[in-house]
Amino acid sequence: MAALALSCAGAQAAVYTWSSHAPFETSAGIGGIVGPGTFSDFWTFSISDSQIIEKSAVVANNNPPAFAIGQGSYSLYSYGADNIFGNGDDALLNGWNFDGTTGSTEHAIGLNAGNYYFNVVGNATGTIGGIYAMSSTLSPVPTPESFGLFVAGLAVFGLVARRRRRAAEPPKHSPA
Repeated sequence: MAALALSCAGAQAAVYTWSSHAPFETSAGIGGIVGPGTFSDFWTFSISDSQIIEKSAVVANNNPPAFAIGQGSYSLYSYGADNIFGNGDDALLNGWNFDGTTGSTEHAIGLNAGNYYFNVVGNATGTIGGIYAMSSTLSPVPTPESFGLFVAGLAVFGLVARRRRRAAEPPKHSPA
């Protein structure tokens, strides 16, 4: 019975929701395991402030002949003007390829507040299917106020270094 279910598995699609994107998200425990054939998984999320997706990665955990993924890619989309997932007006922001040889590939992209999704696609060529891991890390975009504090902090460090350098210099004697 299980063999029949796997043999009928053809094209697959699943939608997973991270809701409000936490500082770190991963597919561990959900998704990432696909039956033989082509697949297209969606990972939806929203962010409330401008953020940088500092690291987004997909790893095909190939263990042939049982698990293998070929022709893998993942893309980042923003919801379109209607703010509805999957309608024809969604905008592709960027896309990357992966397979069993790429390992963990990391990419960064800045995002404004809004709704987004990753689309992970590929062809599971293993006898049982394929396994992949999806992760995403957010970090805040520096604001002008925080940049000002950063510059002020650098100035303080510069003054401290200058004083230490002057204190370490031997005293200059004037000729008598």
